[in-house]
Amino acid sequence: MGQLDRLFRAFTDYRKNTKEERDCKRARRSVSRANADADRLQVVRTECEVENDWIDAIEEGLVFIGKAIAEERQFIRSNGEVQDIEKVKSVSRESVEHLARHSNLFTKDRGEGEDIIPDRLFTVERLTDYAVYENRFLYMLLCYLRDFIAYRYEKIVALTSTYSGSLSMQKSVEADDRKLRFEIFLDEEKRNDAYLAANHSAKEQVDRIDGLLKTVLLYLSLPLMEFVAKAPMLKPPITETNVLKMNKNFKGAMRLYYFITSYEKDGFTVKKDEVSLHPFERGLADEFAEIAELSSFLTYEHGLKLEEYLQKNYDEQEEAKKREDQERERRQLESLKRRIEESGKGEKEYMLLMEKRLRALENDKLQLIAARAEIETLHDKIGLLHQNIEEVSALAETRKKRNEELLISHQTEIRALTKEWEDRLCTAEEEREAEKTRLLIAHESALREQKESADKILRQTAETYEEAAKAEKQRTEERAAALLEQIGNSKDALEKEREERARLHAQAELLEREKTLSEARLNALKKECGRFSESDSFTSREQFAELERQYKVFKTFFKEEWKKTKKQIRAELLHSSAEKKDGE
Repeated sequence: MGQLDRLFRAFTDYRKNTKEERDCKRARRSVSRANADADRLQVVRTECEVENDWIDAIEEGLVFIGKAIAEERQFIRSNGEVQDIEKVKSVSRESVEHLARHSNLFTKDRGEGEDIIPDRLFTVERLTDYAVYENRFLYMLLCYLRDFIAYRYEKIVALTSTYSGSLSMQKSVEADDRKLRFEIFLDEEKRNDAYLAANHSAKEQVDRIDGLLKTVLLYLSLPLMEFVAKAPMLKPPITETNVLKMNKNFKGAMRLYYFITSYEKDGFTVKKDEVSLHPFERGLADEFAEIAELSSFLTYEHGLKLEEYLQKNYDEQEEAKKREDQERERRQLESLKRRIEESGKGEKEYMLLMEKRLRALENDKLQLIAARAEIETLHDKIGLLHQNIEEVSALAETRKKRNEELLISHQTEIRALTKEWEDRLCTAEEEREAEKTRLLIAHESALREQKESADKILRQTAETYEEAAKAEKQRTEERAAALLEQIGNSKDALEKEREERARLHAQAELLEREKTLSEARLNALKKECGRFSESDSFTSREQFAELERQYKVFKTFFKEEWKKTKKQIRAELLHSSAEKKDGE
């Protein structure tokens, strides 16, 4: 259990004893309402938005670095030397080949059956050097990465795990039997906060960065890197050897080196979220009122040296409560036994009935608690409304008095202004009447002059207008005659053009019908004579439509000719019957 959980649990247990207790509730209400506008709580939380470009680049580059380290590049030097046979520790292939080429190393004669042993022998010592240029480059790159990642990791962790909060309260309560003045000012800053470190928006990126830093430190702790660390570290600029240019793994490491050496950004952006509560909500104000009540109690307790007295009362109350609980349990057991005997049922069956009843009572209890909470809420609202009504009534009374004073002052001022304006109006009325008379005389004189001048101008204008009207009438009559003549000519030409157009249209229709009829006759003759070939097909949409049109024209032609033929046959029959009658 963390400290936050322990403090929350302790505060919850404390509130269980004071939250619903009437006297405590009344005291907290008076504290929370006092100077509520001065209550202020501010918390600043820092969020970091980490850019993924450098994280992705390092993750990709570390894969190549790990593979490059696994190659364990080394430089092997071979030192050859001819030594006495007594100093030779090992024999190699080179020793045998050298002995075969130099028989002078055999200086002692051996008897038959004895081993031939040279007096001196060539030995080769191979020295392995891991501090090659490429490995030193890897070590330098890992050191750069360690510093590059650690700097940003520490910055991000410090920003995202820092808490900054402030609280200010000023309370002044005056009741019938109590006067309280309470002030609190809190300004706190916490670093490496466990909750903030585990709950922020950049948690995933921070975990990735932590993994990168651990990977780099792991690579630096490998035996190869520990050996290379003893050699002088490389300094820029880096010479790109053939291995650094051509080897895939070292080439990837070079790309990462160029990336981090040219990276100039921080790799993250900082955003501060500020939470400000002013004034407090009712529930929050009630909780903060507990601070004042608890501080008041502690001052009272330690100031009057009541520790032993209160502890003694507490122990006695706990002991009495314990005895009451034991007595209650004893009575409940006796009552339970008596009920079981009276019901005539077994203990298990009776326990089931009691459990059902207990569940029903628990539901009733929950409903009762909810109802009580609602009643308390309504009581609080009623108290607040009464307080607001009293404040509004006091304000209304003050404003009423102020309005009455203003009304009296305004009436006095209005009477004075009215008298002053009446005097001014009388004077202005007399001046206006005199000015009106003077202006009326001047106006009548000017009006007579203007009338005479207007009559003269009107006569001149009438004469000019009559002359112009006569001339305009003559010109209009001439234009009308010309237009009528032109309209008549246009009508004749238009009528002729319309007749010619109708004639041409009828002629075109006749020619079109004759053409269609000729095509129909031609197709009929070709069909009758069997002159249609396979290419002559009327199955397409356009060709069949043309064939249908030819059919309609031919059908019309057939009907017209049939009418003429019927008339001709009727006339011939009438003529032959008339000749027969005349012959008889």
